[in-house]
Amino acid sequence: MITFPIPVRDADLLRVVRQWNDALAIQDVATAFQMTYHDPEDSWTPALLAQAASNYDAGTGDDQARITLWDTATVADVRPQHEVTWFEQPNHRRSPPVVGYIWVDLPYGGQWSDVTAIFNILQIDTQLVLELESIHVM
Repeated sequence: MITFPIPVRDADLLRVVRQWNDALAIQDVATAFQMTYHDPEDSWTPALLAQAASNYDAGTGDDQARITLWDTATVADVRPQHEVTWFEQPNHRRSPPVVGYIWVDLPYGGQWSDVTAIFNILQIDTQLVLELESIHVM
């Protein structure tokens, strides 16, 4: 899992999210999975992550119907949004506490799409980590 110092720049977090995206795009699910934090009760597995990365247009027979490389995505109907939000107070209802989240639109089939990944930003001791919350269509 990739760790970040406190404080961290938003750009550094988004750079790692881009690397995570590109690992999925080249179907290196193991690397993408290892980049993020996984709670022992986490439902994400490498197989589920691979399925989520290529399931948006399931059944179309289109082999491009999957997350694709970040830098090669073109704008069609959707302009990508990528934002980092920090909480004023950490959410201590869970451990490790959530201190913010990242919302990123993902390139799908070579174009920016309405497929969105949401990452929690967690604080573990004196470091931050990313935890994949969801991949879904917004």
